[in-house]
Amino acid sequence: MDAFISYSFKDRQEADQINKCLRTININGFMAHEHIQTSRKWADEIMKAISQTHIFISLWSKNYIESSWCLQESGIAAHRYFNDEIALISLSIDRETMPKGALSSYQAKKINCSDISPQELLPEIISKHTDYGIALLIGASNFKSAELYLEALYPALLKFSSKELAGFLNGISENDQVIQADKCIHEFIPRLFEKCKEALDESTKKRLADVIQQYSR
Repeated sequence: MDAFISYSFKDRQEADQINKCLRTININGFMAHEHIQTSRKWADEIMKAISQTHIFISLWSKNYIESSWCLQESGIAAHRYFNDEIALISLSIDRETMPKGALSSYQAKKINCSDISPQELLPEIISKHTDYGIALLIGASNFKSAELYLEALYPALLKFSSKELAGFLNGISENDQVIQADKCIHEFIPRLFEKCKEALDESTKKRLADVIQQYSR
């Protein structure tokens, strides 16, 4: 999974902090000043990266709106976003500046880059790339991560058919870090179980029913 980080060169430190956060959730961040070789044609490489990315993250600040490059990048990304091709995340890194131009109708989150967390990025990413979110959840190695991933996934899961939901629960049922995480087993899994229990295989149905009963006491 790749993310294009659009930022003013003056805000490269903040961009690097976002990139570090992305790496914790297995996303490769593209930063132009870091990844484009000086011998390459800058505009061509930018266009190529934006056309291939799964996620576009723009870091809005006064520096950003003063950069014609940044506004061009966001305009290109807006076209892909409105064609339902990418996940789009706009972040106000000075907690004042809001998107302009093609993204002027899109609200930016006001954030502090020094303590940015995956929780602030995942909802938009997973709403567009559900399979990625499911893979994260299946591989969750601790309760905290499991709760974070399932909470971000939950709105998308509610749109699943019973058969799709049963396949999802079959996939997570063997990971105790998921099915025993407090928020997962109390808030999300029982509701999902009720929506698809008739479509579950018998072993998964029994395992989840037993865990739900155990934690409901």
